[in-house]
Amino acid sequence: MNSINNKRKERYLARRYAQAFLNVFGKKLSASDQENLCAGATFFEEHRKAIFLMQLGFLEEEIKLEALTKIGNKMGLPAIFENLMKLLVEHKRAFLLEEVFKQLCSIFKEQLGTMQFTVKSAGELTDEQKKEVVAFLAKETGKNIFCIYKQDPSLIAGIHLQNEHFLWENSIRGRLSRVQGSLKR
Repeated sequence: MNSINNKRKERYLARRYAQAFLNVFGKKLSASDQENLCAGATFFEEHRKAIFLMQLGFLEEEIKLEALTKIGNKMGLPAIFENLMKLLVEHKRAFLLEEVFKQLCSIFKEQLGTMQFTVKSAGELTDEQKKEVVAFLAKETGKNIFCIYKQDPSLIAGIHLQNEHFLWENSIRGRLSRVQGSLKR
């Protein structure tokens, strides 16, 4: 129970940082920055060791900020995000980096009326196939769609479209799963 309360408090605090950042710098961000911002959230989710390193007391703040600047540049984040990351490090709240970026992504998507989907496929999708996926999702949701594409060989063949609210899957793995489930009944 205590762990759940801590997560809620972290999410609330991260949302406050995110909202404050957007109140100050939001007008300087473009719709194309959304992709990079959401990529930042994904990066910090997949590289929690980077966040751990930002929390080490014996590392100088200069080194931490230099590393975060390099991460931001690699992700194509505008320089104004350095201010946010610097603030979190200075406030000894680097542990919030992942959640702050998630909240920024969420708020920004709400403001732009967009939805983000992770699209997994067995092989790499062509540009034409990506356009078809976006068109399908836009039609189904009525929103502007933004996708992150990943390869997942476990799908065997087919595609898996997912976000925090929706899931569409048309794959051999999904079909085998449904057959296996029906055989168990």
